[in-house]
Amino acid sequence: MMKVILRAFGFFVMLICLLSITVNKRSLFSYFYAAANPIVSVVQDTTENLVGSAYRATSDYARRLFGNSHPKFKDTVKSKMASSKQMTSEPLEEVHQQDKAQLDDLIKSH
Repeated sequence: MMKVILRAFGFFVMLICLLSITVNKRSLFSYFYAAANPIVSVVQDTTENLVGSAYRATSDYARRLFGNSHPKFKDTVKSKMASSKQMTSEPLEEVHQQDKAQLDDLIKSH
């Protein structure tokens, strides 16, 4: 792994040195840049337009998809069998003393 990293770093350094060679008072990088600049500009503009349109389409689709996630009306229960808002802490049935003792023993044993 380290050998691969060192090799890649060595190639990078050699490429920088190669592109730094000057010919007619300009570096080789300048010549390559002048030749590739028009093509790269067109590719960059096309890519930006494609990515931008894809982003707009995706955000529009997501807005339509999740736009109805908030209800437009308040949900209410009209049934008389619905739970009351007053909650009591008392049990619905009576717990006998014997049952309480058994539950306490069960809790203590575990």
